[in-house]
Amino acid sequence: MAAGEHTLTFIGLRDFQGRVDTLVYVSSNTDTQAEIRDALVQTVKLGPMPFIAGTSLAQRLRITYEAPADEQAIAPAEDPWNLWVFTTRVNGMLDGESEYRYLSGNGSIEATRTAEDLKLILRQSGTAEIGAGIQQPWGSIDVSLDALQYLHDLSQHRIDLFGGLSIRVFRGLNFNIFGSVARVKDQLYLSGAGLTPEARTISAV
Repeated sequence: MAAGEHTLTFIGLRDFQGRVDTLVYVSSNTDTQAEIRDALVQTVKLGPMPFIAGTSLAQRLRITYEAPADEQAIAPAEDPWNLWVFTTRVNGMLDGESEYRYLSGNGSIEATRTAEDLKLILRQSGTAEIGAGIQQPWGSIDVSLDALQYLHDLSQHRIDLFGGLSIRVFRGLNFNIFGSVARVKDQLYLSGAGLTPEARTISAV
């Protein structure tokens, strides 16, 4: 098998009548017979690809890449934060007239980490929030926990837990289930009208 230019012509028949594709492989004088043969076999494999791409068989094809032996692998860039992203927000407002002045401010700190199949969120402001989500081919899981605490009275607080599960039964059909549970101890502004002193004492516990 001589070195040089090798031209392969692929002629379509039946449904591909009238389609003609041409591939050219050029071997060098230093190539061995085995190398030329392997390269021609690879070229023959590539030839039908444009024809198959328009058929249902394309869904069964897998494309792979083999790097040359002398090609150095590119090392992933080092991330000193290990995928964590931190965000800080500060807001303030000053308002006033001759009779009054109003000053308010608030802030929040948020940390998020998004990996290939896991997303984690930590957020702290007036409330604390922790959330996690997992994405997989079979579906997803999401969980979040919110907590609110009054600083002037540590017995006044609220905790909410949310959860969700989505399972992919098959393409186009998912099974979803969601639920939540809460511990509520922050009902400071509920009206006490009509309650007996004993009932007011129990509701305040």
